[in-house]
Amino acid sequence: MILVTGATGLIGSHLIYKLLQQNDKIIAIKRQNTQIEKIKTIFSYYTKNYEELFSQIIWRDADILSYEQLNDAFEGVKKVYHCAAIVSFDAKMKKLILKNNVVGTANLVNIALERKIDKLCHVSSIASLGDKTDNMITEITERDLNIKHSTYSVSKYDSELEVWRAIEEGLNAVIINPSIVLGPAADNWKNGSPSIFYSIWKGIKFYTEGVTGYVDVNDVVNIMIQLMESNITAERFILNAENLSYKQVFSKIADALNIQPPKYKATKPLLALAWRMDKIKSLLPYQQHNFTRETALSATNISKYDNSKIIKTLNYSFKNIDQTISEVANILKTNLVHK
Repeated sequence: MILVTGATGLIGSHLIYKLLQQNDKIIAIKRQNTQIEKIKTIFSYYTKNYEELFSQIIWRDADILSYEQLNDAFEGVKKVYHCAAIVSFDAKMKKLILKNNVVGTANLVNIALERKIDKLCHVSSIASLGDKTDNMITEITERDLNIKHSTYSVSKYDSELEVWRAIEEGLNAVIINPSIVLGPAADNWKNGSPSIFYSIWKGIKFYTEGVTGYVDVNDVVNIMIQLMESNITAERFILNAENLSYKQVFSKIADALNIQPPKYKATKPLLALAWRMDKIKSLLPYQQHNFTRETALSATNISKYDNSKIIKTLNYSFKNIDQTISEVANILKTNLVHK
């Protein structure tokens, strides 16, 4: 059987859908109060038989921070896809992000070693890669440990170290480093990468000329499955379809949604003011610090990611991002605009 963490997230839910299509037996772990019904929404984007597929998932309650619960969830498991992680740049969540992402991964790989599973796929991020260079960032670009990185970036880097340590101890594992993963939300379009589409739809006025990478969620899960079914181990792979500026992506999404694209360029002083204002707002009760100094800086950075290693390894062709944007925009319009 196959165990999936982060089952209700963007990558996890799409991964489970693909695995069920192959008639694999899936164990999905969740916290006790997790709303698992939203996976049905993801399934419904791709098939009319979503209820039947959903019924095939074996759910086990386990917190990845609980070694005992996680160990019990591993009963009968042969392969593991580790998709669970907290993605946030809110300074108030620093301890939780590090604990969940790093300690949770350490628990997972330690149990995988003890249980002698066949293979593990760890979902990391481009945030864990080496730092900006004049050339493309590759899997071996060096990371400057002397400069300040976001808590999320540190957590993904340290999580990878746990996986590499387990590999040295005999774990059969691969690591993927996706760029910004584009795909439809199950319910709340205001979080994660779907928020890009939601913000454009709501009429965001500003753009930046920073550059980063983008990849379709279905490309990510297809590659994960191919790597897990191969003999490849002890390798990491950047998963990135295209490097595009935020201005380009915002314009493409606006066009797909049939609305006006953002008109005004956000300068560095304006971005600095914006993250400070958001920080002040976050001091109020129940308010998160969503637009941070780190997100402001990333919005102006020019970072391009080399996808040649995975293309050569699997002879893989990535979906065009224009097609991805069109598909996600259509789902957004159907589920929000027309309701």
